[in-house]
Amino acid sequence: MPLGARAVLALAAVWVISPIDLVPEFLPVVGALDDVVVAAVALRYAVRRVPREAVVDAWPGSPAMLGRLLGDDTDDTTESHGAGAGAGVG
Repeated sequence: MPLGARAVLALAAVWVISPIDLVPEFLPVVGALDDVVVAAVALRYAVRRVPREAVVDAWPGSPAMLGRLLGDDTDDTTESHGAGAGAGVG
């Protein structure tokens, strides 16, 4: 994993476990929202920096879900074609 991706993940982990937040945790729903957003952005950044083959090999879920998480349109089209929606694309 690249050093920049590791650093972003480390900073995100510190942010999530830190008792100091931009939005106080005692506010319903909104209190945890800043932690969720920081974690999601950091994970997406890190996954996009790691070689694609390593991510695909380590991903335990479906390839279509990984494509959605990474923002790829290619997995969405293969999923729809796999259901018989189109032909001749490949």
